[in-house]
Amino acid sequence: MSSLDPVLLSRILTGLTLFVHIIFASIGVGVPLMIALAEWRGLRTNDMHYTLLARRWARGFVITVAVGVVTGTSIGLQLSLLWPMFMRVAGQAIALPLFMETFAFFIEAIFLGIYLYTWDRFKRNIRICCC
Repeated sequence: MSSLDPVLLSRILTGLTLFVHIIFASIGVGVPLMIALAEWRGLRTNDMHYTLLARRWARGFVITVAVGVVTGTSIGLQLSLLWPMFMRVAGQAIALPLFMETFAFFIEAIFLGIYLYTWDRFKRNIRICCC
């Protein structure tokens, strides 16, 4: 077995991609709640600092979503291209969760886009619905 075995390199690549994706996906679960709480607190107390905090967190959240999209797409390609036998055996079981994650991402991206691009166009109490 040589040091540049294709199977070993495929495992390393898939493991690294999954590692990065899981970190950014976990951040993607918690940060929207923090944004919504800061937006709600700013609306409730009429404190613009909380609203500014929500806006800055949302801008940073875009970066985590972008990295999550790239790594998630890479995982889908790696599973089908690097692990065809695995997908033949386990594809029936993991196809639905992968589809659900893709669907959830589209919903997240739509509402994040509405939240960011209509910041100055919507009233504050309507904008919180997009969180």
